[in-house]
Amino acid sequence: MKVLVDARMVGPSQRGIGRYIGELLKAMIPIDYGIEWTLITRPSSDSKYDPGPSVRTITTSVRWYTLAEQWVIPRIIWSQRPDAVHIPHFNVPILLSLGRLFGRGPRLVVTIHDLLLVTQPREHASTLPTPFWMIKYVGFSLSIWLALREADAIIAVSPQTGRQLEEHLPRRYWKRIHVIPEGPPLLPKATVDDGAPQRPYFLTIGSCYPHKNLQWVFEGISRLWKRGMGVTWVHIGPSEPIGKMFFETIRIQEQAQFQRDSRIIELGYVSDAELATWYAHAIATVFPSQSEGYGLPPVEALSCGGKIISTQVPSLEAVVAPQHQLRRIQTLEECIRAMEDAWNERERRAQAIRVGLNWHEVARQTLRLY
Repeated sequence: MKVLVDARMVGPSQRGIGRYIGELLKAMIPIDYGIEWTLITRPSSDSKYDPGPSVRTITTSVRWYTLAEQWVIPRIIWSQRPDAVHIPHFNVPILLSLGRLFGRGPRLVVTIHDLLLVTQPREHASTLPTPFWMIKYVGFSLSIWLALREADAIIAVSPQTGRQLEEHLPRRYWKRIHVIPEGPPLLPKATVDDGAPQRPYFLTIGSCYPHKNLQWVFEGISRLWKRGMGVTWVHIGPSEPIGKMFFETIRIQEQAQFQRDSRIIELGYVSDAELATWYAHAIATVFPSQSEGYGLPPVEALSCGGKIISTQVPSLEAVVAPQHQLRRIQTLEECIRAMEDAWNERERRAQAIRVGLNWHEVARQTLRLY
């Protein structure tokens, strides 16, 4: 059996989706099902695993969410003649879906992490001007619509994502939906990091799209600054235009209120070892997102023995932890109070908590769909 996986987004720098692809491949490839693997990768891939000599890789410079991928990726797939193709995100090329519509092409497996582009289209949009955004949104919508209807199997990474798929798909498609939660994060053990700031810090992780709701963090830390507390805000995330715009606005607010040098640190991408250390030594990782398909930072923080302040995201549905380590919030005022309490209790120790399926089980369940 020949299986081709679009692994262009593999690696931790691509946030949760990149980690999902990397850990899934690491778990699946060693399982001997007589599979001949082909991976589509990018030259700048920051994957931490070696697929091994039995795995063929095809390198392309084509990025995701571009017009080029609509033509180049299907050509690569068709040239390899695989029995099954796994696209681990919603960006299934339209030509590939159309091939399935007319009964041609390999079996198609798609992983859906969330439906934000359907449920909150503008909030999850880019910084493009409205006319260009609308054109891009129409293209995304068509791609998702065709992919969900023509995929032979749809993997949802959480029960919530599975429920959202059922809400947006006719009942006849429901049997194609398979809920396979992600495995636990596999970050290294935290160490003492000389690069950490001298003063205590709150941590945020990921992108700065409006649905991430990071303005709440500024409101909470501002309350502590007004009390004269020497606390820093550290953000780890990709360098994106929307993030630069967000923190420029936040720093203007900070300067207007406090007339001093900024206490906000943006780190960009960090290694897994560094990330584990930042999680472990933070007063708390704050995750006030209003919509998530899974929610990786909260479980990463807990697995590293860190503390988390978070809205209710799917990855935390079954997690039980002491309140000083896991504080659930729903409103801005709850977020502010939780940050104040975390400051007051910052000396209390936390323990590592494991969340999610074993990645070997995730791999086995995924392989059954090929």
